[in-house]
Amino acid sequence: MSEINFIADYRSLQPMADEGRIQARQASFNEIEADVRQNHARAVVLVRLAFKLPHPNAAEGDEWFSTFMTNHSPTFSLAHDQEEAAIMATLVLRDRIISGSAKSSLLALAGGFAGRRETVDKGRLIAAAKTGLAQAVRRIGQPTGVGSLGQQNNPDLTKAIAVFDEKAEGATKALVDAQTAAYLLKLNNAIKDANSVIGRLSAVNSRLMDEINMLWWHIGGHSVLADMPLEQLSPASRAFVVAADVAEIIGSPPGPYGAYGIIRKALGPEADKEIKLVDALKALKASAVADTVPNLIEADQALVPVHYAAATALLGSSLVSATQFKKSTGLSIDTKLSLYELALQVFHERLLINDELVQ
Repeated sequence: MSEINFIADYRSLQPMADEGRIQARQASFNEIEADVRQNHARAVVLVRLAFKLPHPNAAEGDEWFSTFMTNHSPTFSLAHDQEEAAIMATLVLRDRIISGSAKSSLLALAGGFAGRRETVDKGRLIAAAKTGLAQAVRRIGQPTGVGSLGQQNNPDLTKAIAVFDEKAEGATKALVDAQTAAYLLKLNNAIKDANSVIGRLSAVNSRLMDEINMLWWHIGGHSVLADMPLEQLSPASRAFVVAADVAEIIGSPPGPYGAYGIIRKALGPEADKEIKLVDALKALKASAVADTVPNLIEADQALVPVHYAAATALLGSSLVSATQFKKSTGLSIDTKLSLYELALQVFHERLLINDELVQ
């Protein structure tokens, strides 16, 4: 069931749409949302379409999206209907975010690049993503009931016993088979309950370990990835390294409550100082902390632009050119960000990379 009022939201973005078009879009929306719910990786395509991001290998994702659209609107074409695609992608993403998908929230925040990019709904998607991620983080920070193993009811063999009483010798095998099947079902139900409890215990334990590791990292002030005291890094390099460190400690989204605060504290009094992205990249290259980037970004440069440029700087021979950066990401390499904004962008990007949602 949709978490948004699709018809009202669609009409607010396309006030001239007739009834037939709205019904067709509603049908496509339902199918796209259902598919993305089963396959989180599809949300990457939606972010690209919602923010109109460039992508070197867009054909497969475009075909997937277009199939659902042309099912109900045969004349739809991504080449001519980019604005319509952006509207649909934005609404599906917002629906997924409101339904509690932390990964969709992260994708939207990374795509928004600290508010420097905008979707057709004039900021509503980003606002929903910020709220959604905060709620997801708060949920995992709350006490979690792990449940208990339920007592299984004894199997009902009344019918099998009645048959045995009537037929005696001829029904022995049937009775044994019925008893065996009933007790196997009872055992399997107990195993299922046990696995469920173990899974919840594991999730709680992982969350607690993340929080403890993050706390000790903050107390120690020593980078995990760069293997040096954070105070030895320049402010711009520290913004990247701190965010990457915290993301590595967390492992998977959304992360424990307090990650943003830990990042801000680690940046110190210069957290709100503005810097051009190109200057931050120069400082990062000068710091020679190549171990802080996992690898080159081959496909999703526009979704993780800082990691794309950082990996090029640290693992390549030179900085990415302004022209190439603009072509690959749609952003200016001279874009100004506060160190805190830069760090949060890196944090969101790294969680997506670690979760293998981007390449």
